[in-house]
Amino acid sequence: MPIVFSCFSPHAPILLPDVGSKEDREKVKKTIKSLEKLGKKLKEINPDLIIISSPHPDWGFNVPLQFLAPDFKGEIQTILTGLEEPKFYYEERKKFYKLKIEDCKLK
Repeated sequence: MPIVFSCFSPHAPILLPDVGSKEDREKVKKTIKSLEKLGKKLKEINPDLIIISSPHPDWGFNVPLQFLAPDFKGEIQTILTGLEEPKFYYEERKKFYKLKIEDCKLK
């Protein structure tokens, strides 16, 4: 499975319509527009796997999915969430990514 796309994305909870006020969303409207553009790009690419790396067990996953796949109905597997020190996540993610994308090749 080749790596076909990668990105970094902010995911402040105020981006979600049921969290942020109209004023909050106005402040981050450029970010919202960028996330909507990212969602369209990912839909076009149609990847087999999307890895969302976040230390936040709730909104760290809900915010990206709101824009990437608002009608998503499948299973979400959260990995490496909690309140441990950043070094813990760095070391654990290295192991995780090595396992998940070991056979991938950049195009």
